[in-house]
Amino acid sequence: MCARVASCPDGPDERLAVTQVGGSRFNTTVASGYVGIYSFELFFPESHSLKEKRMHVRSVKAQLQNRVACSIAEVDHHEVWQRTRLTLACVAREAGEVQRLVDEAERWLDGQGFELLARERETVSLDD
Repeated sequence: MCARVASCPDGPDERLAVTQVGGSRFNTTVASGYVGIYSFELFFPESHSLKEKRMHVRSVKAQLQNRVACSIAEVDHHEVWQRTRLTLACVAREAGEVQRLVDEAERWLDGQGFELLARERETVSLDD
């Protein structure tokens, strides 16, 4: 049984109750979707200060956010000049789409002027 109460446009004191009794018109199983997690280390050989490294990290983060619509954060090596560890997460309805997004991020990283060191990837379903 599903019940929902909504405001009526005729006035704040009047309420319109919408109720459905019995079987649902909608699929009651809601898929949670999938989360792709990709963690990787980058080495910037041309970086000679934290300021230079942070400039590279900001650029990498912005490019990946625009290309694969992900959330990304620096998670390790904050005070090291030439190295960083970033983790990105992307969400999609299907596991294949999450894998495609992570593949796209990895391809872009491979084509850049810095070294892609360690990398880990995982696809998580909240239904598991």
